[in-house]
Amino acid sequence: MSKRTLAILFGVLALVGLADAVYMTWDHYQHAIDPSYAGGLCGIKSGCDISRGESGEILSGALTPGVPLAVLAIGFYVAFLLLTWFRLRRPQDVAPRRIQLGLAALATLYSISLAVYSLAVQGALCKLCAVMYVVNVLLLFVAWRARAEPIGAWFKGVWGAIPKLTTAAVTAVFLAAVVVIYALYAHRVGEVLAAQVQPEVKTSLKTDGRPSKGPEDAPVQIVEFADLQCPHCSQLFSAVEEVQAARPDEVRVTFIHFPLDKACNPALKQDFHPNACWLAAVSDCAGRQGKFFEVTKLLFEKQRASSNDELLALVKGLGVDGAALDACMADAGTGERILADIKQGLALEINGTPVFFINGRRMSGSRPPEVLNELVDEALKDASTR
Repeated sequence: MSKRTLAILFGVLALVGLADAVYMTWDHYQHAIDPSYAGGLCGIKSGCDISRGESGEILSGALTPGVPLAVLAIGFYVAFLLLTWFRLRRPQDVAPRRIQLGLAALATLYSISLAVYSLAVQGALCKLCAVMYVVNVLLLFVAWRARAEPIGAWFKGVWGAIPKLTTAAVTAVFLAAVVVIYALYAHRVGEVLAAQVQPEVKTSLKTDGRPSKGPEDAPVQIVEFADLQCPHCSQLFSAVEEVQAARPDEVRVTFIHFPLDKACNPALKQDFHPNACWLAAVSDCAGRQGKFFEVTKLLFEKQRASSNDELLALVKGLGVDGAALDACMADAGTGERILADIKQGLALEINGTPVFFINGRRMSGSRPPEVLNELVDEALKDASTR
């Protein structure tokens, strides 16, 4: 295989992978600022949900927002292109080809593990991810065919290639690409989420009879509108629970259902989360037995459970009376309560989840506990001046 042919193959494959990674980063960004976003090449329930939100991020506990895995892929393909350039410019140097084969092998193993995880967890393969998987396998195939040495010699030699200047340069380019792209991504996400806060507009909310936790006269009132199949809602719910538990006398939390499921939400023309109405009924009825927050936490944690029967068994394991639960879910009043929640959300022009209010001030999207604590502090300061 000639140097020119090899460079073309590596270049085309890496550019396809790079374009796919850029698009996946954009797709992740769209869902970070609007969890109900249904546009793009990979729709709802298509398998691509696994590449969005927290499941498609790393360092989400240390950085806000977390680093999308697609950003790492951008760095990888840029580094691979640099190695291809090194191979063309310095054909006598064996380090670039050895490192390329090693990186392609690692990328392929990573692709296989993600594909297996995706199929096992959500029963579908992410279409955008699949493009990357194919690219990585083909990169490995080409790198293997062009290795120009027995595999035993490569295995011994690749360790000696790691401390070379070539490897240092490639590592530096990879890190620079990841840091720059993530900085742009995080800055833009922060700007958009900040713009969604309406600090001077306060909304009057109907919370009577809805599940709440904390003193009625707490100086900070947090009201969540959420869908139990929404990953971002799960993140917000956990963060709000953590903040309320740490500040039980200052914060009261109220939960209002807004399932993105046309089975009970009259505003929807298509299903985003086709089991959300059923889940809302389960949590509402568990609330009739004083188990709302325990059960809702469980339902959020088990969003990818294999069946409703499995979920019901887990719910009953929390001490919920099964017969009473079944009777409540069959009662028309349960559907009426959920519909009342939805109508309140529609009156507030809510069309995606999560949306939450802190002392009547509206915000969209999830927030980590540290950011919620800052918002609570601001609300307390504002309340103290009135």
